[in-house]
Amino acid sequence: MPSLPRSSARRLACIAAPAVLALTWFARHRIYIAYCLAYTYFAFTFLPTSIIGEGDGFDLAAVRPPPDAPEIVPRILHQVRLGDIEMRDKWIAGRQSCLDAHQGRNWTFIMWEDENANAFVQENYPDLYDMYRGYGQEIQRSNVIRYLILNKMGGIYLDLDVKCKVPLDAFLTQSWLSPPGLPTGINNAFLTSTPGNPFLGFVIDRLRAYDLNWISLYATDMFSAGCHFISTMHAHYPQRDQLKVLPEGYKLGGISNNHIFEHFGAASWHRGDATAIKIVGKIVEWILRIIRWTWRPILALGVFVCGGYAAQSLCSAAHERKRAAYSSLPWDEEHALTPRSASPRSPSPGAGEKRW
Repeated sequence: MPSLPRSSARRLACIAAPAVLALTWFARHRIYIAYCLAYTYFAFTFLPTSIIGEGDGFDLAAVRPPPDAPEIVPRILHQVRLGDIEMRDKWIAGRQSCLDAHQGRNWTFIMWEDENANAFVQENYPDLYDMYRGYGQEIQRSNVIRYLILNKMGGIYLDLDVKCKVPLDAFLTQSWLSPPGLPTGINNAFLTSTPGNPFLGFVIDRLRAYDLNWISLYATDMFSAGCHFISTMHAHYPQRDQLKVLPEGYKLGGISNNHIFEHFGAASWHRGDATAIKIVGKIVEWILRIIRWTWRPILALGVFVCGGYAAQSLCSAAHERKRAAYSSLPWDEEHALTPRSASPRSPSPGAGEKRW
């Protein structure tokens, strides 16, 4: 292809550069949000996280808190069912299991549906009501309402497709608790919170900033209100060491089962684009898992190689300095080239000479 004349190339660059700068300026908010989301996706696995049951006296195997831990979370179990979604048999059984597990233990059970959820937001968060009602998907409202409810009332939130295998009273000692997410971050299918939790205040203050359309319905929900949004808030929260997370074996993504919960993985809101994104998520999860398992030996090998190279460089430099110092000494060619055995000696006294 013939190349552009130099003057034309300069003119094109002069036009394109301001256009790119202008586009970057107008898209700076979306670029910043995209950076925060991407940072969470790849960095969360390596961020220090407070795991419940590790050095805090909580016996997770027995689901028993430390004996002196006060109960600070209200005994309220929240669940959400918005829109015309039909309750499946598994959901009904899962909800009943949670009701049975807490029966007679002074718990309050609230099912949040369109009417009482809309009234709650309008009464307690009037400045967010238009945004809440303006979400394009029911799942976005379902995600946001759980944050608003827990911030105002406290308690425990559970998705409808979660089955309770044990009473959850022990978790009432935790100001914040969530399960780990897939492929990274945290999951919002189970949340424990005190009323007026500072972390939820941090989350709610940023709902408007993250309310962006990402073309994909799945990505739009996940990034604006769902698991990746709450994970990003967790990753950027200044006091994230105060936020407890269940261990890796208690993930509630997809179909999962442990001695506390069974997650049916209903995902009733998923669209066709979710499948491709979840496949990418699985690949990323495996990559992050490999990195998490191997980064220490790789780092040790790197330190060993770099240390050896540095030591060799220091030795070579020292040797060069010695050679340079030796070569700078005065050089006596006659004596340097004379063998030690042939060095000149004083003449022996001849015959007739007197020795002293």
